Amino acid sequence: RALGKPERALLAFERARALGEEGSGPTLGIALSRAEMHQMGEALQVVKEGLDRYPQDRALRTLYEDLLRKTRTPGSAPDRSGSGR
Repeated sequence: RALGKPERALLAFERARALGEEGSGPTLGIALSRAEMHQMGEALQVVKEGLDRYPQDRALRTLYEDLLRKTRTPGSAPDRSGSGR
């Protein structure tokens, strides 16, 4: 089976992380590749691990929130958009 773009990207980002590339870039790339391959649970796990290492990273936090919204089923969590907080 030939690898598609998300799979090739995933391999490249995993290699970068394995080689010790610093920063959240490889983690973001891995999570985005997984999400593009419809592996939302895996994508969320990668982002959680990234946030453990880089808790102040705004891009990781934003991606985590976006992935949660995409995986949440209707009615699974209260809508707080109008709470005024």
